[in-house]
Amino acid sequence: MIEIKNVVKTYLKGKNPLTAVNGVSFNIADGEFVAIVGKSGCGKSTLLNLIGGLDDLTSGNIIYNGVEVGEMNSKERSNYRNKEIGFVFQSYNLEPHFNVGMNVSVPLIVANAKKAEREKMTKEALDKMGAF
Repeated sequence: MIEIKNVVKTYLKGKNPLTAVNGVSFNIADGEFVAIVGKSGCGKSTLLNLIGGLDDLTSGNIIYNGVEVGEMNSKERSNYRNKEIGFVFQSYNLEPHFNVGMNVSVPLIVANAKKAEREKMTKEALDKMGAF
């Protein structure tokens, strides 16, 4: 389970604060498939960066299976991203010479998953997305 509790992220734009995420709260249950949608500039990518431990919160809490993401050290966050949470990027960060299945399986290769396991997990993920 991921718990998002009153999450706020504020950046300084010069001397002025700019709040990209303001008091967002929701839970994601294990196995639940969630889409975050909204207008350009509304904070979707910032929220995903916070959930993934790529950026630090200004305030609030993100808790993954009882562990506060904001309290993880760099190595713990890296392991969290590698083993527990993943991102599907819109178009950048994809290898243009790879097909969709190959791009989806890259994190599994990095995690040293066996070929049969990678193929099974990749197919399951793509089936959920309606890609095949």
